[in-house]
Amino acid sequence: AGLVSALRLGALEHGSVFVPLELTLPFLGLWLVLSAQLYCEARGWHKAYTSACAGVGSNTRRFVQELQAIFGCYDEVLGARFAAGRYSLASVYVFFFAITGNSIAGRGAAELRAKGLLEDREVQYL
Repeated sequence: AGLVSALRLGALEHGSVFVPLELTLPFLGLWLVLSAQLYCEARGWHKAYTSACAGVGSNTRRFVQELQAIFGCYDEVLGARFAAGRYSLASVYVFFFAITGNSIAGRGAAELRAKGLLEDREVQYL
């Protein structure tokens, strides 16, 4: 845009060139190679990030299953087991709200309450 404006204002003549044409093609080739490399690295980062986010959900599910398997037959710890399961699932919701840029207030808090994962005082604490 700056080059076009300079040409229209007459600051540059049509024959003047900033970069010699002999160097333009090698620079373009270098730019294409570096852009392709950056694209491949970005795909790798995205794949690692996506698998890590998917791992959060599967690890939480595994935790809740182990919680049920270990403490499922003890009535004395029923309340603690239920609370631990609720809080672990609520933490996954909060994690995904945080990485997508949403805040817990508003719609997120209503969803946590509707699913029974957190009570009003717990949402206010967050």
